[in-house]
Amino acid sequence: MIDSPEAFKRLLNENGMKFLAVESHRKCSNLYLQRVLYVPEEPVVWRLSLHDCVTRGGEDYYLDAISGERLYDLDN
Repeated sequence: MIDSPEAFKRLLNENGMKFLAVESHRKCSNLYLQRVLYVPEEPVVWRLSLHDCVTRGGEDYYLDAISGERLYDLDN
């Protein structure tokens, strides 16, 4: 099982680091533990949301909370 510090580190090590490197002082983030689509058969995931604090535009990144595998296309 992946705890929150490890999930945050893994997700930032991918595309999230590009977000933090952009010049801006309006960066916000949220890390949530949630079940995908709230369906019991679907995995429990960590969702890292990186966004501009004012416009809320940004990206979401997902990690399987059990295996640690990066998940893609959960927003579609």
